[in-house]
Amino acid sequence: DDSKENVIKRLISLHGRINNDLIKRGHFGKKDCDAEAIRGLKNILIPEHFHMQDMRGRTVGDFDRLVKMYKKVDCVIVDYLQLVDASGYNSERLAFNAFLLKAKELAREKNCGMVILSQMTRDSASLDKNGRVRPPMMHELKGTGAAEQDSQVVILLHWDWFYHKDDEICPRWEYKMRVEKNKNGETGSVKCYYYPQYYKISEVPLEGEHESYTPTQKETR
Repeated sequence: DDSKENVIKRLISLHGRINNDLIKRGHFGKKDCDAEAIRGLKNILIPEHFHMQDMRGRTVGDFDRLVKMYKKVDCVIVDYLQLVDASGYNSERLAFNAFLLKAKELAREKNCGMVILSQMTRDSASLDKNGRVRPPMMHELKGTGAAEQDSQVVILLHWDWFYHKDDEICPRWEYKMRVEKNKNGETGSVKCYYYPQYYKISEVPLEGEHESYTPTQKETR
């Protein structure tokens, strides 16, 4: 749900660890480290490795033809499901379900990964008994039930600090990934480290980004 230009800027910020505010204000490119960040993206952004379609309103048929255009596909990322054109279906729900079934079929045919982002319903921001915004749940994926049934893995993201910025209990960098469904493995929550200035979610803290940090025994292995 973004232009190619903005996606490239985000990739530069992510892989080069460049503060995205500098890029937005036009201050990127004035230091040697900026050139290094761009060079580090060459293997990712060359046409043979990276393709991006930023057109909205694609139908299920459009998606099928687009993926089949490429002989070799490693991974397809759809951002996001609710932008699918529902023309020809009686409801958006039916269109979303058809799209997910087609995605599953293409993943098997191409032997590739298929990552599909989805919006959540407004109910996902409701409060728990302690008055805090509770983490989202799988049944709150917006407009479809097929994601629960047909997905191999369902991961839900929750940034507690976003809803409780004045709460000292919530570190800004703490981000939770909830594995709600995992057909071939375990489920549960994983604490990650989120750096919005780099658009980055990391399993381990980035060096120099925390004033004080003591790694747990698990993280030092």
